[in-house]
Amino acid sequence: MDNTKFGYSEPVIACEIGCGYGGFAKLFKSWYPNATFIMLDLPETLLLASFFIASNFPKARIGYMADFSQKEVLSSERAKEYDFILLPWWYIENLTAKIIDIYFNFSSMQEMTLEFIRYYFEHIERTCRDGGYFYCESRLHNPLRYGGVSFKYFPFDKSWKIIYSQASEVIIEQIRYRGL
Repeated sequence: MDNTKFGYSEPVIACEIGCGYGGFAKLFKSWYPNATFIMLDLPETLLLASFFIASNFPKARIGYMADFSQKEVLSSERAKEYDFILLPWWYIENLTAKIIDIYFNFSSMQEMTLEFIRYYFEHIERTCRDGGYFYCESRLHNPLRYGGVSFKYFPFDKSWKIIYSQASEVIIEQIRYRGL
């Protein structure tokens, strides 16, 4: 994360949309041991992620859906009680405003409908701190196989500034900074 302002010992709150089995969460937590890493995905996928994370971090404080009420608003103070928090995707609605320092998405938004991407962006922009980041790796063009949406249609509002962008013929990797 050389393109961000975060130091390795800071208590960062990171969130990955579409965390899969937890491979990136493991790497991130290894680099940023004081971070809280929120993992959002389908409940079935979170089952695999919970096994993987618990196996790799046996002493970690892991929060699961059972640790939070359906209506509990997740504040930064509550989030910092955990090393990892594994929640179904819809729990993004319960994150407090300006709680997340950095969001990550690796190729799952490209498989969503534009309506669903707009849903996520509404919550990403509500919950990302001013001075926060969004890292995305996605296809440049419509992935016809899935009927998804190409990166150029992602609905970033005007407060995002591109600080890093690299594209091949197929994939784009981009970091955006949320400023005023």
